[in-house]
Amino acid sequence: MDIKTLSFSNDTLTVQPLVAALVARNAAHFAGALQPLWRSGLRLEVNLSRVDRFDGAGVGALLSCQRAMQRQGCTLVLTQVQPHLERELQACGLHALLATPSDSPFPNHWVH
Repeated sequence: MDIKTLSFSNDTLTVQPLVAALVARNAAHFAGALQPLWRSGLRLEVNLSRVDRFDGAGVGALLSCQRAMQRQGCTLVLTQVQPHLERELQACGLHALLATPSDSPFPNHWVH
């Protein structure tokens, strides 16, 4: 899967998957593309503005990445999540795992 680097400054790397859907056929590739980016102390922001759909495998990939990254001391942040996907994340119960920080410049994102 193609992942575009949008910016890198201090301890924050912002990337964007170049897909319209995060689904079973590409979820493992998504997780594999993020894995080389994990570093202790790094904040990895994944801009999901191009993603308009995900399924259970896509949600699973997000969760497995978040857990693995947390074990390595890396923070995963999902930015620019489309409103309908944000509602789906909440419906899946991910609001308990992912919280919105009040100090973020992004109005629509998830962090853990």
